[in-house]
Amino acid sequence: IVYFVLFMGVSAISVMNLVTAIIVEVSIDAARNDQESKDKASRESMKKTMADLRSLMSDADLNEDGELTAEELVRACNIIPGMLDKINTLASVEEFVELFDIFDDDASGSLTPSELYDGFIAL
Repeated sequence: IVYFVLFMGVSAISVMNLVTAIIVEVSIDAARNDQESKDKASRESMKKTMADLRSLMSDADLNEDGELTAEELVRACNIIPGMLDKINTLASVEEFVELFDIFDDDASGSLTPSELYDGFIAL
């Protein structure tokens, strides 16, 4: 009878360990799937931001030299309908002007598309 009681005790603990292992495995899978969903949403958001930046860059580059100055950006906001709304989806005009110096790697006073993209990615 002692062996039977010992067997039942060990069996009960083994079953509890199996149930715990299954619960932990399901939780880890759920967390992994949640992280994958967050990563996908982040990638999609970044694609949209990059598309918005490309559009902003081409629209605001008034002298069409392929680079954007803070002055061009401010002028574009004043003369191009909807430009201010487009900028405000990314940052305010004041924030953009402040970020120009930070994003301008070569201190040329203007931003190339890669400087603009890299700057926003670094944020």
